[in-house]
Amino acid sequence: MDLFDPNPPAPERPNAHAPLPERMRPQRLEDVIGQTHILYPDSPFMRAIQSRRIPSMIFWGPPGVGKTTLAQIIARGAKRP
Repeated sequence: MDLFDPNPPAPERPNAHAPLPERMRPQRLEDVIGQTHILYPDSPFMRAIQSRRIPSMIFWGPPGVGKTTLAQIIARGAKRP
């Protein structure tokens, strides 16, 4: 695997010995809990992701709430690095 590989391998679920947060981390947008006012199927946010035309976004919040995880899920869904 290369850091700049344009086709990185799909993430795999952590093994049974991984820490609990790693095993429970969402892998798909459907796995994200909350924010239903943004993540409903026909929302502007979801349409942008499905069309792969994602605007610049700033995720704000305290550590550990899933900002980086959500950004990674969005990037994978839009086939972006």
